[in-house]
Order: sequence, then C-alpha cells, then structure tokens
Amino acid sequence: TVGGGPALLSCLVDELAPALRAELPLDAARQTLFGHSLAGHFVLRALAARPEAFRTWAAISPSVWWDEAGLCAALATTLPGHHDPRVFLAVGEWEGEIPPWQKQQPGYEDLVARRARRDMVGSAQGLAADLGSWLGDGQMVFRLFPEEDHASVVMVAAQRVLRFCSAAPART
Repeated sequence: TVGGGPALLSCLVDELAPALRAELPLDAARQTLFGHSLAGHFVLRALAARPEAFRTWAAISPSVWWDEAGLCAALATTLPGHHDPRVFLAVGEWEGEIPPWQKQQPGYEDLVARRARRDMVGSAQGLAADLGSWLGDGQMVFRLFPEEDHASVVMVAAQRVLRFCSAAPART
C-alpha cells in the first residue's frame, strides 16, 4: 500500500521534464528536486537511483527513519565517485526534541517517544556527514535551523535552497 517512488521518478525525469523542456526554455543542467518529510526521503532515494537526473537535490526534514539502512546502503552504493550532484539537507532544531509550545499538549509522552524513535536530527546529521564524504567539498550543505520544527522548517529551508541553487557550483 506504499511506494511508487521509482515510477514517480521515471515519470518526472523521463516524461514530464522532457515535455516541459519542449515547451519552455528550461535548462536541464539547473534542475532541482525538492522534497520535505517523506518527499525528502523520496529525494534521497531518487538521488541514489539516478544521481545524474538533477543538478541539485534538496531534502528537507527527510524521513530517513522510514528505511534508514536501505536508504544509506543505496546511497553508499551509488554516490562514492559521483561529484556532480549538489545536495542540500536540512532539519529544524525542534525536530530532535519537543518545542516549548507543545509541552503542555495532550499526547506529549507519545510525541516524545516518537521523536526519540525517529531521531530526525541525528539521522540527518549522520547522513549529511556520509554525503559530504562521498560527494566532496562544496557539493553537500547541511543546515540545522534554530527554533524551527517539522512544519515550520519548510519556509526557511526553501529560501536557503534557492540561494544554494543559484550559487556557482564548487565544481563543473
């Protein structure tokens, strides 16, 4: 009942992108795939499957916990030696603990337990370190945004991703 990522990636890369380029003056070398939460996980899976499909990959609060071992293995198999992909990975500070405004809410204990199991911040930091070693200097940026949670981090990260995309790549 879950899945479909490979079919979605194929649709985006093999069907939609060429159709859009046929109609609009788009530069294939400047395309970015952006996703948040489970879509951030999709971005990382797509990076592992087809690292040449996009120039920049933005995974915001990626749900690495969904299949951390499988995701890391797929990336470790594909990325070492690939120096073209540029990756922006980010999480919010409050994804690792409970924000002050939620501490009095019903279900607090369940939220604490879920956050501990998922370890959004720790998993993202560990993955960022691996990505940086595989991709090389300047190709990987990790940001931990202070005072942001899983929902609010999207707006802050979107602005920073645009800066990252528009900056000259470290390599050509």
